[in-house]
Amino acid sequence: VGTEPDSMLYRLDVGLPLSDVTGCINLKSLPLADRKVILKQKVESKQSTKTDANGFYEFESVVSGKKFKLIIKGPVVP
Repeated sequence: VGTEPDSMLYRLDVGLPLSDVTGCINLKSLPLADRKVILKQKVESKQSTKTDANGFYEFESVVSGKKFKLIIKGPVVP
């Protein structure tokens, strides 16, 4: 559970050999805008960004071939 009362953390574990990570987040068929997305890789420093008005996010400096976790901070889903 996130630190804000109206938020929840969503986690996605991925082990693909990527150098860029992008995505679009929708909740109940609507873009999840202006939400924090955190990317964690072991040994590497944590990165964060925010989704745009269309729910799009992008990380350009992901270490290729290492597993990573995405944490999306968004509203609590009933």
